Amino acid sequence: DSPAGPFEFIEVSRPNWMMARDCTLFQDDDGSAYFIYASDDNANLVICRLSEDYLKPTRILTKVFPGRYMEAPCVFKHEGVYYLIASDCTAWDPNEARSAFAHSIMGQWREFGNPCLGDGAELTYGAQSTFVLPVAGKPGAFIFMADQWRPDNLIDSRYVWLPVFFRPVIGYTAPRPFVRWHDTWDLSAFDGMDSLST
Repeated sequence: DSPAGPFEFIEVSRPNWMMARDCTLFQDDDGSAYFIYASDDNANLVICRLSEDYLKPTRILTKVFPGRYMEAPCVFKHEGVYYLIASDCTAWDPNEARSAFAHSIMGQWREFGNPCLGDGAELTYGAQSTFVLPVAGKPGAFIFMADQWRPDNLIDSRYVWLPVFFRPVIGYTAPRPFVRWHDTWDLSAFDGMDSLST
């Protein structure tokens, strides 16, 4: 009844009797919700529709990116297209981010590559994806959120928040999301999205 508890234990479960590691939740425009998780020792990503009350996995699921070893999945939707930003599996060490899109959440998904630009892009600015947040009141504006792990002093780990922008790319049926490092920024960045691509 309260975020501070007290909490009551309900159950431990494995969705569809599968391994579920790094995960996220996504709620679609129609109210349906999905549990998205790394499975099979991180080899595959699973997208599983939840029950109408969001409390149980259903048998409606698909495995995507077979053998790609992705974790830290972030799923969001822009102008009817589903997007994913995720990470390779390199434990506490940062790596090059990945991105993909699909016209249906169950796929077929197609990879874009690293969404990050500029200095530090090859290591996702020392961070790992954790969520992509839609900005309330600003349609089409999203914030890329990432964890900047400090394994020697985890309590001092930090967060990276950066604006996401989109740019058409030849050969793809959806605009590609990009993120660029900013030492400082505020929500006015979304008032001139085109300028962020330069």
